[in-house]
Amino acid sequence: MMYAFAKKIIKMPIMKPMKLFLLSIRHTVQNKTSFYIENKIWYILNKNFRIRHKKRLENVRGYLLKIQRKPKQELIKVVFMCQIPSVWNSNMSTFMTADKNKKMDAYILALPDKLRKENNNIAHEDYGKNESFEYCRNFCKNTINAFDEESKEWFDLKKFEPDYVFIQRPYDFYLPPEYRSEVLSSYTRVCHIPYAYSLMNSASRMAYHLDFSDQMYSIFTENQKYCDELNAIYSGLFKTDWKQIHFFGYPRFDLHAGIKKEKNKYKKTVLWLPRWTTNRFVEATTFFEYKDILIDYFKKYQDIRFICRPHPLLFKNFVSTGEMTEQEVDQFKGIFKDMTNFYLDESPDYIKTIVDTDIFISDTSSLLVEEFVTSSPIIFCGIKEHFDKENMRWAKFMYSVSNQQELLDRLGKLINNEDPLKEERKQYIREYMKADGLAGERIVRFLIEDYEKN
Repeated sequence: MMYAFAKKIIKMPIMKPMKLFLLSIRHTVQNKTSFYIENKIWYILNKNFRIRHKKRLENVRGYLLKIQRKPKQELIKVVFMCQIPSVWNSNMSTFMTADKNKKMDAYILALPDKLRKENNNIAHEDYGKNESFEYCRNFCKNTINAFDEESKEWFDLKKFEPDYVFIQRPYDFYLPPEYRSEVLSSYTRVCHIPYAYSLMNSASRMAYHLDFSDQMYSIFTENQKYCDELNAIYSGLFKTDWKQIHFFGYPRFDLHAGIKKEKNKYKKTVLWLPRWTTNRFVEATTFFEYKDILIDYFKKYQDIRFICRPHPLLFKNFVSTGEMTEQEVDQFKGIFKDMTNFYLDESPDYIKTIVDTDIFISDTSSLLVEEFVTSSPIIFCGIKEHFDKENMRWAKFMYSVSNQQELLDRLGKLINNEDPLKEERKQYIREYMKADGLAGERIVRFLIEDYEKN
């Protein structure tokens, strides 16, 4: 009875700030603790943890031995799953390279996304329109519609007999049961490229949680740190010798290399990327703090192009929380329509905008590292202390600001080409980030060598 009463109290709206506060403390602690150390502690203290993961890894190993005894196909059959078009860029260069390779047959299995019901409920098997199919078949002739509307049946991937399958996101609960990692790993080699670049250890807990990672044959990490930590977990803790965990560069960076910077009439192009929430426990936006001064500034300097690319949730969230009205949103958007040097970028693809940018003004964002690898300067409005050690190594080459005057001062200097961190930034990108446009090629080369070797 007391337990039920406690659960009711926890669910009360008044407790939400406290839960968010405790969550922020947890994230802070996690950022100070490596992913490997956290799992090592669990491994030592929790017998059930050891048993659960060892059993799962033994099962996958058994499946892999069966796969290796199968006759090899003339062409290596690789399937890339796409459920969310907006994060497909992480797989694009690897797919395109595989699609052109004479030793491979590359396919995309396009899935509809799971519907979100009341209170964000996803504990069901109802799916919406297959937007991924419409998106992928524009560039891939081998796009498979995962769900047949006439027969109401899912495509039988097991009968298709793929040699490798890339899962787009590490969240099985969004996928139909037929396509979840545990099912796939019973008949094929399952691979994963992270859809986002983790800036904090706390984020890596979601990207590489072991219930998912156990099922993977190969993981292609976004940096060397997570490659080393995952290898330490699987070779050190679990004594697993078949896992293939590699850092070949982050494939999303490859897309930058394929686009040339566009010449235009403007002296500089400045891109502002504000965050979507004012909740300070999960990194608050600076949208309300800086929107008016930035608009006033660029109205005066019409030889500079000012682009605002808000987070896709920004306007919806501020209207739902009452922080903006629909009328205020329309007024803000109207300013960007009226000014010739202003542009509100709400397009699905952000790559071209990022490549064309000379100066970034950015809150904390999953796109932050992509801004950095362009080598253009970043005026950072977030909190660097939240980053893990690996990301702090390059974060020090951004210009941090904490108020309106600092922002305008730094902006003025960068517009006048005063960028003292420029050479150090470029050197770091060259030496540590493998942003040479060849990550997808290295992954495909590994798959071919792995297939022929095994």
